[in-house]
Amino acid sequence: MNVASERANARLRFLDRYAGIPLLWSLGRTPRRRARPENVRAIGLLKTAAIGDTVILSAVVPDLRRHFPDARLVLFAGSSNVEVARMIPGLDEVVHLPVRQVRGAVRRIRSVPVDVLFDFGPWPRFDALLARFSSARFTVGFRTDGQYRHYCYDEWVEHSGAVHEL
Repeated sequence: MNVASERANARLRFLDRYAGIPLLWSLGRTPRRRARPENVRAIGLLKTAAIGDTVILSAVVPDLRRHFPDARLVLFAGSSNVEVARMIPGLDEVVHLPVRQVRGAVRRIRSVPVDVLFDFGPWPRFDALLARFSSARFTVGFRTDGQYRHYCYDEWVEHSGAVHEL
């Protein structure tokens, strides 16, 4: 399967919705709201698809670099956006996640420890699942009506269809 068809894959979308919602809900039943870390040495940005959104996300990197000059910045990307992610200046590392292999993606995201992980992902439940199973000490993502993706984050913000995720 080519990377362009990953986002349009009906099977992946079906699994994301019908397995993802109950899985995230059940994982979220166990409270995991942790305090923001005081000392942030590594920050992860999660974006598993969408070249254009990855380019827009690049605007966050200089802001993070300014506020956390000594922190390591890591972007976790999927096959469809990993190459453009590697062109973003200011990142210390880009980690390619195999989005079609859940276990492999979880193993890969866990292998890179970060203190804070921001989920900017377009696949609502899959990316939330990766955030939940990451080794991050604190996770942030969106609460989007009807998506049920916020259950596993330590902190979330309301998503608005009128404002881009950035």
